[in-house]
Amino acid sequence: MRPLRIAPIVCLITGILVASLLAARPCAADEPTPESSPWQTYFRRLAGEYRLAAGEKPEELKLVATPVLKWSQPVRGGQDGAVYLWLQGGRPAVVGTFFIWPNGDTNFGISHELHALTSEKLQGDWRTKIQWRPSNPMLAWSDVPDAAPPSAAAAKRSIESRQIVRRFAAKSTDRNGQTSELRLQPRAFYEYESAADTSEWLGGSLFSLAHGTDTEIIVWLEAVKIGDERKWKFTCVRMSDLALAATLDDKKVWTTELAKYDQFDSPYLCTAPEFLNEPPTEK
Repeated sequence: MRPLRIAPIVCLITGILVASLLAARPCAADEPTPESSPWQTYFRRLAGEYRLAAGEKPEELKLVATPVLKWSQPVRGGQDGAVYLWLQGGRPAVVGTFFIWPNGDTNFGISHELHALTSEKLQGDWRTKIQWRPSNPMLAWSDVPDAAPPSAAAAKRSIESRQIVRRFAAKSTDRNGQTSELRLQPRAFYEYESAADTSEWLGGSLFSLAHGTDTEIIVWLEAVKIGDERKWKFTCVRMSDLALAATLDDKKVWTTELAKYDQFDSPYLCTAPEFLNEPPTEK
């Protein structure tokens, strides 16, 4: 078949559309996501009810209106879940998951799972039931070894981050001692870039290491600028109460123990403040 010639105007329009997508954005997931459900509607409502602020003079964080991930995890009993992000100056500051699990044959527990991503003083409130005041340390950042300096262009950095994250692997261990390999979803579920040339960070990508489609660990890659030097840094974020371990190039770089519940002064919080038979209708 003879190759088609693409008119210059089509190329121009395509270039404009691509450029418009390089701002902070959720990315297409690798897996099909659960269809919209009444529970997903309720999760969106829960996320919107949180009041999160960071800094010595608290500044309210901005909620990304749509979930960056939706998932189900029948293996561990979670039947519906959604992941939300809150931003501070365009950079991820808090990640939160809302999910349901069967409480016997009676009703569903609704869990709230939050992790602080900012290094600044943070406070979070939900209705009158949750007052979250995480303390340090939040996250530990490390240089990505043997990585070329990140490109200046966001589109190229997106490709570079996908190449880097393939070097990671992880496992989870449950409370019965059973270990499971986590699966990397090779596309970032969220990417962002700096809007200011003076920023110390150029942009970053968040990737999921999952059990089924349930994110257990977030691998966060960020391109930073120190003087005239650019480099890649990484950190891992727990999104599970299980014991977790991550490797980079087959070398262990991050571990966590089994988490305790209802730790309202911890950077990682997992709590179940509600038990419902069905999702409430919209107010």
